[in-house]
Amino acid sequence: MSCGISVEVPADTNRAGLHALFCWGAEARKYWDSEYSEEPPKTIEVKGSKGQTYKVTQSGSKWECTCRGFAFRRDCKHIQKLRMLIKG
Repeated sequence: MSCGISVEVPADTNRAGLHALFCWGAEARKYWDSEYSEEPPKTIEVKGSKGQTYKVTQSGSKWECTCRGFAFRRDCKHIQKLRMLIKG
């Protein structure tokens, strides 16, 4: 099963040495996950143009929204507007 992360393993690595290449657990995540943040995620409810309410969450540099646009494009106008408000 792949989770989208690849690690280059030196050619002379044996099975015993393989374990030393990996850090397991949440503490180690900050070393390999570029979107990792120790700050708790921030969530705000945003009202859509047709009256629906969506939850926009920011965790470090990663943004998510519960709208359909985000589900298809991994970005949406709700996130874009919040980013503009934050930047000023």
